[in-house]
Amino acid sequence: MKLFHPFFKTIHLITFLPTLLITSLPSFGYPESIDHIKIVTYDATYNYTDLSLGVITKRILEPLGIIVEDHVRPILSAYNIFASDDSYDAFVGDYKVDWPGIIYPSWPIYSGGISAVFRKDNSYPWQATQTLAHQRLGWVNGYFLYPWLGLKFSEINVQKVNHFSQCINMLEAKRVDYCLEESEYVIPNNLKDMGLVGRYRIEPVFQKSVFPLFKDNPRGRKLIKNYDKRMWDMHRSGELLEIFTAWGIPGAVPKNPIHFPELIDKQTRRIIAEFGDQIPEFTWGQSDKDEKSR
Repeated sequence: MKLFHPFFKTIHLITFLPTLLITSLPSFGYPESIDHIKIVTYDATYNYTDLSLGVITKRILEPLGIIVEDHVRPILSAYNIFASDDSYDAFVGDYKVDWPGIIYPSWPIYSGGISAVFRKDNSYPWQATQTLAHQRLGWVNGYFLYPWLGLKFSEINVQKVNHFSQCINMLEAKRVDYCLEESEYVIPNNLKDMGLVGRYRIEPVFQKSVFPLFKDNPRGRKLIKNYDKRMWDMHRSGELLEIFTAWGIPGAVPKNPIHFPELIDKQTRRIIAEFGDQIPEFTWGQSDKDEKSR
């Protein structure tokens, strides 16, 4: 049975800063502890073990005595598992979108963005996202980037890949013009692993924070209180910055939501309303076999 639809309902727009301020301030203590949670995360590149959304989640929650059981799956499978299996407490992570039955903490888990990678011999001058209109784009199957490109749906021509490295190979073969991927970690590490550092231009497309998603039930609300309180303490002590600096990505450290509220533009609602049935990611129920055959 479908629990909810990902990305594809009304976008949550934070308009009341006072509410954000209240939820972001530290409480007087942690709520009653939960000793074990089960999360699902996705593998955007290869199975990096030293830095992943699951590793970050463990660094946040395990000092509270909460054992984090992380299951890493391809992104569409991760969505489906979280939606259909009640034993999973959280999906890590996603942009803030209004899913029925889902609640978000105030603190993001990762502050990143999406960049475009393209050949240096590309003759088109870079003019932000307008450069991407009617070009051959590539991104990982399951990513929902349409609303934040600032383009009409008819202007977006995308080819889906299973891994970013596959998109780079297509770029090498001139089968795509631009590859879109996470800026801070995925792009530089893939290019390094493939021996292609310095071969391509990289330009920012948009910035967006990534959040863990919890189910809207008493257990999920308790986990959010623990998570937000712990994130506040890690921010105040400098531990968050230390962790991300040690990983070589200080720019990805989660931003204090008091100063960086997440606002979603109206373009998202328009695309979802007009073109939802034309975008494959709007449909749940794909099996692993279906996903791998793409």
